[in-house]
Amino acid sequence: ICKANELCNEAGLDTISTGIVIAFLMECKEKGLLGRIYDGEQTFSWGDGRTILDAITKIAERSKIGNLLAEGLDSVREKIGGNSGEFALTIKGLEMPLHDPRGKTGLGLSYAISSRGACHLRIAHDPIFENRAMPEIGVNTKASRFSFEHKPEMVVKLEDWEALLGSLVFCRFTAEPLGPINLNRLEKALRAVTGWQVEDEEMLRVGERAVNLERLFNLREGFTFHDDRLPHRFSEALESGASGGHAITKDDLDKMLNEYYRLRGWRDGVPSTEKLDDLGIAEFANFK
Repeated sequence: ICKANELCNEAGLDTISTGIVIAFLMECKEKGLLGRIYDGEQTFSWGDGRTILDAITKIAERSKIGNLLAEGLDSVREKIGGNSGEFALTIKGLEMPLHDPRGKTGLGLSYAISSRGACHLRIAHDPIFENRAMPEIGVNTKASRFSFEHKPEMVVKLEDWEALLGSLVFCRFTAEPLGPINLNRLEKALRAVTGWQVEDEEMLRVGERAVNLERLFNLREGFTFHDDRLPHRFSEALESGASGGHAITKDDLDKMLNEYYRLRGWRDGVPSTEKLDDLGIAEFANFK
């Protein structure tokens, strides 16, 4: 694993996407599907370290099987076909990180709604909020990491907070809930640097505005609410471990999404004219 990370870093490959696409091929091998695209020398058996390292090199060089893998998991899935879509772990074309949403339901909603696909950095993760809240940004309720209740509201507030931090080009790991910098301290810093007299509500509206603009961008590029989904695998309960027995079914996700859209002021995943006007970005209502 250490060598695989080293090779990815040397080649400029994302470790998440690279790991997931290789793991996908290994599962295809287990299910008898690999022969549709590959009959080469590597076994692609689960846990075969030599195969992993060789595959990374081939991806970087775009040689042999690596030329297809370099296109990403969705391209590989289309080539393999069959029932491979049931275990193809992508959202909006981006491969899944290994933070399993079956143990973090709010993260699952965040994955589904994220403008850039399966991203684990859009919100702080559920376990943090089992023992604390963040009332200064509107997260007023503690909740079990397995609970679906309160998660849409929590995700909305946390997305706005993270988007604000991104807009300030501020390290998320030094800000709450992961670090000591809170909203009040951010306001003071912004005033000191810029002279802007910005209050709590307007600070968070900066984040909300960014989230809505991202959504408009995705809509322009052809994404719809149908793309706000989770891979099929997460509707299957984990068999064991600390999150054993838990899943996020399509019905679970649809209920969270509907509440999320309502809280956002989005209709079928599209920001309403009223919402855009309220945020001062009505000029982008027909973004093309």
